[in-house]
Amino acid sequence: MKLHCCSTHFRNRQKGFAMCFSKRKSRMLFYYANSEKTIRNIAVILKDKEQVSTSSASVNYDGTWIKKELNGINHKDGTISWTITANQPAASLTNAVITDKLDSKLNWQSAALEIYNGTSWDAGSASFSNEPADGKYEIGTINAKVRLTITAQLKDKSEIEHTVVSVNNKATLSWEGNTGVGSNSVYSSIGFNPITKTKGL
Repeated sequence: MKLHCCSTHFRNRQKGFAMCFSKRKSRMLFYYANSEKTIRNIAVILKDKEQVSTSSASVNYDGTWIKKELNGINHKDGTISWTITANQPAASLTNAVITDKLDSKLNWQSAALEIYNGTSWDAGSASFSNEPADGKYEIGTINAKVRLTITAQLKDKSEIEHTVVSVNNKATLSWEGNTGVGSNSVYSSIGFNPITKTKGL
């Protein structure tokens, strides 16, 4: 809570001092929630301990810490890729780790890290020549938004010749002092249906 004194004129034209209060919602659970957030401020003016006036305002902002999105699907060879954008607030995070354990139907192909410099994406210092154990991509200490692109391929590519294979997973961002903020889940379908049936007239 913020408290300060301010000079004001009241309706009877007398000049005096009022106590002005401002409340800010800053609880840790609210701060680390992986969603759009709304902050509401309420100012209260008191005269002789009596409330004279109040005013409030709200602001919405993108408070997403980690977001996973489908990057592309090759329905012919069963390749699929996602991008995971993490640390949207550009906070200083020590020993940051992005965890993304692939669906059991997939084989890992590659992963590449990028770091946002304020206007564009640069290659990150961490590199991954093999799939990390338990899907834990160690990013290191960061103070900017990062983006991880992961590519995988269906283990049994013959399945997509005659059916659609569904895969689903999500990612988590963790760092020293925080065990993890989870992303949205991404549901994807790979392959083609060789025949479809519609209701006739």
